[in-house]
Amino acid sequence: TVSSYYWSSTTNAGNTGYAWHVYFYNGYGYCYSKSNNYYVRAVRGGRFHFVEPLGTCGTKTPCYTTLQAALNAAADGDTVQAAKTLTSEGPVWNKTGTVTISGGWKADFSGQDGTTSMYAPQATGGGGVKVQPNVKIIPKP
Repeated sequence: TVSSYYWSSTTNAGNTGYAWHVYFYNGYGYCYSKSNNYYVRAVRGGRFHFVEPLGTCGTKTPCYTTLQAALNAAADGDTVQAAKTLTSEGPVWNKTGTVTISGGWKADFSGQDGTTSMYAPQATGGGGVKVQPNVKIIPKP
């Protein structure tokens, strides 16, 4: 792997003309205009799980009404995309491997235009939970 910039598949929630990339020299993530020319890297993708409180998710499947239900169905490498209208919950990942939670999605998952608030997720099965910047962790009352 060349020690350079590599695009991620994540568009900036605040400016859809920008996307996130990783600088492989230092491992830091940056957000720059999509007009820049950077490397791409093929990786094995996990499955996507969609969470929307009414269980509609536009045309996206599988669709769940809670983060916990999506995590229960997820496997290592999967991404849970959460609508910005979710009620706050503190989900538990009780499996090995890593799952990613991406928030701020429109109800039909056509794009991101906000943040999803949630209580801090717990990882109890020896795995981990990655929370992307468009998820706001809030304190439990």
